[in-house]
Amino acid sequence: MKKNICLLLLAAMLAGTLASCGNTPAETDADTADTAAAETETAVETDSIQARLAVSDDIPELDFKGEEYRVLSNDSNTWYITMEELTGDVVDDAVYNRMINVSERFNVEIVHEDGGAYGDVGKTMKNTVQSGDDVYDLVASHYVQMGIDTLNNVYLDFNKVPYINFDKPWWNPSTQEILTYKDITFLAFGDLTASNISAASAMFYNKTMGEEYSFGNIYELVNEGKWTKDKMTEMCQTVYRDTNGDGTKDAGDRYGYSVSLRGFADTYLWTFGKQILEPQEDGTYKDVWYDEKLVNIVEWLYDVTYNQNYTYSENVWNIEYNMFCEGNSLFSGMTLGNTTWGMRELDLDYAIIPMPKWDEDQDRHYTIVGGGAVAEAVLQTASNLELIGAVTEALNAEGWKNLVPAYYDITLKYKGVRDEESIAMLDQILEDRIYDFGYVYGGWNSAGGGAGFWLMEIINSKSTDVASAWAKRQGPWENYMAAVYNAFDEYIAQAKG
Repeated sequence: MKKNICLLLLAAMLAGTLASCGNTPAETDADTADTAAAETETAVETDSIQARLAVSDDIPELDFKGEEYRVLSNDSNTWYITMEELTGDVVDDAVYNRMINVSERFNVEIVHEDGGAYGDVGKTMKNTVQSGDDVYDLVASHYVQMGIDTLNNVYLDFNKVPYINFDKPWWNPSTQEILTYKDITFLAFGDLTASNISAASAMFYNKTMGEEYSFGNIYELVNEGKWTKDKMTEMCQTVYRDTNGDGTKDAGDRYGYSVSLRGFADTYLWTFGKQILEPQEDGTYKDVWYDEKLVNIVEWLYDVTYNQNYTYSENVWNIEYNMFCEGNSLFSGMTLGNTTWGMRELDLDYAIIPMPKWDEDQDRHYTIVGGGAVAEAVLQTASNLELIGAVTEALNAEGWKNLVPAYYDITLKYKGVRDEESIAMLDQILEDRIYDFGYVYGGWNSAGGGAGFWLMEIINSKSTDVASAWAKRQGPWENYMAAVYNAFDEYIAQAKG
């Protein structure tokens, strides 16, 4: 992508040179320059898309004679899957064109049902399987809820579905590497939707404020491996200012860091290189949540949240977004989807960078994808597996080839960021995306909520007593996960029988 941007800049410079040297009228020169730049941009972007289009999905020619392919999703992901008409919006049109292309290719009718809230989707899946009804070919919904629904014994192993190839680039490697139990895959993460981009965590940096304090080039810190938690807190130290002059630390002041304790604090478990459950060679999982590293993370986060005047925190959704957009925060941890909420209209200059490392010895930056992103599943009552496999694989492949570039390269990259270096950072952030079996399948109905939410609960309780928190939750948590593993084992036993 850096090469693409450089070509665009070169085209613009050449266009400007031609405009200043020619004998044609200025108006004509300007038109020529605009046309040259536009044609260069189109050529470069087309070339990038063509590289994706050249990757085959390896699905043979198939004709399903007008059969329906039926998708059930939760309400917040409806627009990602089907679109009734072209709207002129690049993402909407990518969704629409994908639907038409796949429908015509396989002679199928793609039918989408909005299942309401994600909890309602879970009830629908349970009722469907218990009734023995074959009414859905694919379910695409909120992945933590989909993990909880594993206990209802509703899913079919994706390995039984033909044409699904998890080695292809439109499937996240975590599907096989981290989310498979004893070679059984119930939930998959692909490019059916762009939610696995929009829900990815990142750090937003107010460059305007950073320049005021002479903090230097934030991107160099990342590229040199020096973007760590200690560097972040060092930069935050001198930033606090009682901007409104009321003598009270409130949302109207300037801060080094802002964080929502309701929705983002949990991110740091994975940011600093930990997981809840670690895959073992035999296909099972080992609980690694409680250890010395976690204690250190909690103590650091507690200190930053409650002991430092440079931090503004509330147990309120999106408080960090509001603080950042108002220019009152040097750093705010958010998701990439925040860029599409109107950030490109902001006057302040900002950068997007990965979440910080624990220290310089950490092997890389880690990007956790929030639980509201979409997981895909096939129900046990589904019967036409050839149709399901072909269309599901094709929809994900088309999503990677066209929908993701529309969302990421156009909507997010060019409209949601301010410079070439942030674009390179976005590429790195998405390359570093991870999932965790304990987050995906750990639920929030077990005692105290699933382990994916415990860090937030501990910090909100204004405690650093991780040992007591673990002692309280360990038994119920292990019982809950035993039930999850049992659901997989029952499926395996049924398949063998």
